[in-house]
Amino acid sequence: MRKLYWISLIASTVLLGEERVELYGVNVDANGSLATAKGNPVALYQDEIITADELIYDRNTSIMEAKGNVSIFKGGQYHGISNYTRLNFVEDTRYSTPYYAADQLSGLWMSAAEAQGCQNDIDLSSGAVSGCDSADPLWKIRFTSGDYNTENMWVNLYNARLEIGEVPVFYLPYFGYPTDRTRRTGLLIPIIGWSGSEGFYYQQPIYFAPHNWWDLELRPQIRTMRGSGIYSDFRFIDTPSSQGSIRMGYFKEQSEYALKNDLA
Repeated sequence: MRKLYWISLIASTVLLGEERVELYGVNVDANGSLATAKGNPVALYQDEIITADELIYDRNTSIMEAKGNVSIFKGGQYHGISNYTRLNFVEDTRYSTPYYAADQLSGLWMSAAEAQGCQNDIDLSSGAVSGCDSADPLWKIRFTSGDYNTENMWVNLYNARLEIGEVPVFYLPYFGYPTDRTRRTGLLIPIIGWSGSEGFYYQQPIYFAPHNWWDLELRPQIRTMRGSGIYSDFRFIDTPSSQGSIRMGYFKEQSEYALKNDLA
């Protein structure tokens, strides 16, 4: 018993630069640069807690392998699950297969056949993502590949297929969206339509949010048989108890349409 305790103490004080990797387990064995923990092993590094059936850490390479029923808790917000995970603490890279992760704050979950991460970026292959209950989600988006930035809270999905239950209802070659409620500058959902008198209609809203006290929405549009123009909404909050907005717009009618409809 004393021998096991002494080996466990050595394994739990591994230093990585100024950071410490702590490794605990019922059975911990140190052989050269390798430290292996079994029996409900736990590894601690910065704000991460790693558990698995077996943890193997190489002091020389600063690489840890987690095998079987792997769970990783990070910052009290992210929970990752896999059968196998390989982490490089020096290069801040990781590889997991298969991969499942849940964001406790946003409720977002994603699963993939494989996931490769470097710092805040995670590359995903062949999986699904949703914000519904993971046991029986009302909707989910399947994809062939994707990437997720945990700092910017943004997901990019390729060959995205929206499914309601198990029924596919919509396909997009690319779909990107934020996973939090932070206002961001970018394109909003376009509006597409058709009119017998005005022709094909397309409006593409553009949203600008450089500060938290004002934003601007531009809505350029085209109506193939009528004309084109642009409208805008400027919104602001100047004090905690007052706010306002300014709406402006311009639309240029085609001369043929104006004459036909007797427009001034």
